[in-house]
Amino acid sequence: MMTKYQPSGTIENMSPRRPTPPPPKPPDFPPEKTYRALKKQLTALDDLRGRRYDEVENEEQEWKNLTLNILSHGFGEDSENVSQFHHAKWAGAHYMGGMSPGLLQQNFQKRIEAFAAMLKSSLAELDLMMPEPEIAGAYEPGDEY
Repeated sequence: MMTKYQPSGTIENMSPRRPTPPPPKPPDFPPEKTYRALKKQLTALDDLRGRRYDEVENEEQEWKNLTLNILSHGFGEDSENVSQFHHAKWAGAHYMGGMSPGLLQQNFQKRIEAFAAMLKSSLAELDLMMPEPEIAGAYEPGDEY
């Protein structure tokens, strides 16, 4: 912090101004594209289910990176969906000073379940956002009923 002396003899503290962060990015994927991408991520998540956390560590990280990007593009960076993703990645119990392999495996399984719930609710939300398919009738315009 800098101190500035005024001609009147008063002292004014001057803090350097921090640049304001850019505003969060709004969604830029249409709901249909986001829906398809998240469906693929739900299928890919099922491929991680039932496996050992230490065997799929890199696959899980790739999955998390892509899923977060899809959610950010589909719902916006400051959306509740992105917030739910961040919450899901901390599912389980966490302790300072190290954790046993058994606890790490339990946390992995809880993460998978939390991610699945988050994806399913995001897919349900997208389903509500998409246009209703038009009902195809058996009659053509001009036909008698």
